[in-house]
Amino acid sequence: MKTISSTLIIVLFSVSQIFSQVTFYKDYGGNEYDQLWDLVKTFDGGYAFSGSTQSFNLTASDMYLVKTDSTGNILWSRTYGGSFPDECFVLQQTRDSGFILVGSYNIIGTSEIFLVKTDRNGDTTWTKTLGGTGSDYGFSVMETTDGSFILLAEIEQAGNFYWDVIKLSSSGNPIWNKTIGDPEGDRSRIKYTKDSCFIFASSSLGSVDTDFRLSKLDTNGNLLWSVRYESLGFDQCNNVEATSDSGFLIVGSKSFQLGPTVAYVVKTDGAGNLQWSKTIKKHEITELFSAVETSNGSYQVTGSFLDTIEGKNTICLFNFNQNGDTIFTKAFGYVWMDAGGFGTSMVKASDGGLVIGGYGPVYLPGNVNCFLIKTDSLFNDNCNDAYPSFILGSPVNQQLSITHSNFVFPLFNSFNPIAVGNGGEVNIHCLSLSTGQAKDEILLSIFPNPAAESFKINGDVPFITNETVIIRITNMIGQVMMMKDEAWRSDLPINVGSLPDGAYSLIVQSSKFMLHQKFIKTKN
Repeated sequence: MKTISSTLIIVLFSVSQIFSQVTFYKDYGGNEYDQLWDLVKTFDGGYAFSGSTQSFNLTASDMYLVKTDSTGNILWSRTYGGSFPDECFVLQQTRDSGFILVGSYNIIGTSEIFLVKTDRNGDTTWTKTLGGTGSDYGFSVMETTDGSFILLAEIEQAGNFYWDVIKLSSSGNPIWNKTIGDPEGDRSRIKYTKDSCFIFASSSLGSVDTDFRLSKLDTNGNLLWSVRYESLGFDQCNNVEATSDSGFLIVGSKSFQLGPTVAYVVKTDGAGNLQWSKTIKKHEITELFSAVETSNGSYQVTGSFLDTIEGKNTICLFNFNQNGDTIFTKAFGYVWMDAGGFGTSMVKASDGGLVIGGYGPVYLPGNVNCFLIKTDSLFNDNCNDAYPSFILGSPVNQQLSITHSNFVFPLFNSFNPIAVGNGGEVNIHCLSLSTGQAKDEILLSIFPNPAAESFKINGDVPFITNETVIIRITNMIGQVMMMKDEAWRSDLPINVGSLPDGAYSLIVQSSKFMLHQKFIKTKN
């Protein structure tokens, strides 16, 4: 009996922990096209994300940086750019609690590497554009232990493109550069290793297609080894993570000329030797962008798949154990995402959950916003829809050596073409607050819940009396069961007597806000 009681106490304690965790889904931006490409957890327990925005520049897109607290509330936001399209690919918080951003600064007919260093409030400390006579792009940056920066860039020389690793001083001035090889694909990452070296993942051109490639560099940028993982198909590398066993996890996609695009994962040891690989197919297009290792040694990988039935992209999460076996898969599909979404970046939360960042269309026509999804430690966000299991496969891989060459470093310029601005508002779709936390968020209330015939909607909401709102009720697989326009008022009654018994989601949407709450329909 003592054993049963102890077990019950442990189970109740675990359940209590899960229910006390904060979960949310929130989107950010304006009324145009906004994208999130990178997300970091900040020193104060909050988050920061970067990308591009077209909502706050009348002529072109700008770099976009947003700082939030731990529950996704905006603390401040900034835009950086000029009169032509600019975008940010990678963000890192620096030791002074500021941020370093890298991307591209576009001018007529060409582009240059664009670096922005900010203080802790997002105000610029310095900015640099680096480049030669061709089109050059910055794809990854990180601060080193001596306060300098390592930059990964795509450099154009005489019509040919090369990957270049560049060391910059703390003020952004070039110190040295090393050429790693010719690029194939438009994304790549460089990260620190446990032995203070650098690991560089990219796509590499093979004899008939492209393959993942992993290269290790010493602290001076000299090549230590490089391995290509050859298999059929055109492989696009999007990210790499160092793992606790001193190995590496590479994620991206694999496509075929006459077939689908599938998600692709490669796990190696510390010397680049292949340990396992996975392809994941869901409908026609599946692509992975980010990965983290959890405390139990498993790997969480996020991206998106194209649901050909619904005709939209859906955010996905895959969990693998250390041997590459699939533990579970999840999909986050939301009815307010008109054409689905892309999960592009992910970090671990302090409570054992995850925060997934990305972008996707919402119901307002032509409106694409950035989003954050916070899950609990069981990786539920409390408003996601379920999707069927995924089909798994494992291609054969081979390892090939890659040569290393250098070329003359192009001329670099630096100037300050920056317009710094504020921008963005947050829309709250799903929110679960921890026990005892102040409810300073916008929340819908439904009473009674469960309901047999009808309920009333109330709460501390931003809607104006008599403002027209759209009422949607969906089942747990996202099908719309009821939709109508109503004039908002307190205690707005909703008749649900015709619905089958079960669990549903209520969405109330105005021109500026969209709120979400779950309810149960029961028998009379």
